[in-house]
Amino acid sequence: MSGFPASYADVSGTANDAWAAGAITPGPYHRKQPLLMHWNGLAWSRVAFADDGKSDKFNGVAALGPADVWAIGSRQVSGNNALAEYWNGTSWTATTVPVPQGMASTGLNHISATSSTDVWALGTDYATDGGTAVGNYVAHWNGLSWKAIAVPSSANPDLYTWLRDMAAVAPNDLWLAGGTYSNSQADFLGNLTLPWDGAAWHTASAPSTGMSPTLLHIGGTSTNLWAVGNYWDTSTSTSKTTVLHSSGGGWSASTDSALSAATGLIRGAPGVVLLSGADSESGYILRSTS
Repeated sequence: MSGFPASYADVSGTANDAWAAGAITPGPYHRKQPLLMHWNGLAWSRVAFADDGKSDKFNGVAALGPADVWAIGSRQVSGNNALAEYWNGTSWTATTVPVPQGMASTGLNHISATSSTDVWALGTDYATDGGTAVGNYVAHWNGLSWKAIAVPSSANPDLYTWLRDMAAVAPNDLWLAGGTYSNSQADFLGNLTLPWDGAAWHTASAPSTGMSPTLLHIGGTSTNLWAVGNYWDTSTSTSKTTVLHSSGGGWSASTDSALSAATGLIRGAPGVVLLSGADSESGYILRSTS
């Protein structure tokens, strides 16, 4: 990228048609600008997007086909900060994401889709422009427009539902993952998953281990769903990884003491999940087809 530092938050596509989304800093004392790169099977090329250039970064991309791609992120502008653009095979078009009543703006952090008429975005709500995030935000694209879907929150004012990732695994089968955070303790108390069945949210009990447990990534299929996160192991004073698996029922935990902090969960071919992580000495990639 001409020597300018670039960072990528997400990638989606195939071996001959892929997209990478992120941000680039054009020079010293410049703020980040959003970045979309396309891979045609031979080389990467930068592609212009529809926004007005005041954006901060793209955080996610979902490629459903050569002429069916979504990219989401956040903007540094007054008012609605949500950024959602659609690629029709020729150019990118900006779409409008609604802001919940009582909120000043929203930013989008993750995207997941099963089809052109079933696209989901996860982000955060802001009560004031440039203020602190006050809640989770979920929106659904039905092929025509975005609609905000209210996310349940704890009745206890001390507890905050902190959502970190989402996975649309089938129509009317969406999963959110994160942790329950205590404001008074300034710490996570337990892992959390929220499934959506097309009409309502439900709570699916997620096993937790150690101190400060929270889930960071989720993905897979309805009968082969994986969630990974981290917790603090007080006996070794190190961050360890928790791996949860569901074959369509409840969650089962697979906590391997040999695994240190997880950094990513990659949804590969059907039935294939790759888990990545790293410690102070080396990194790892684990593959599961079960």
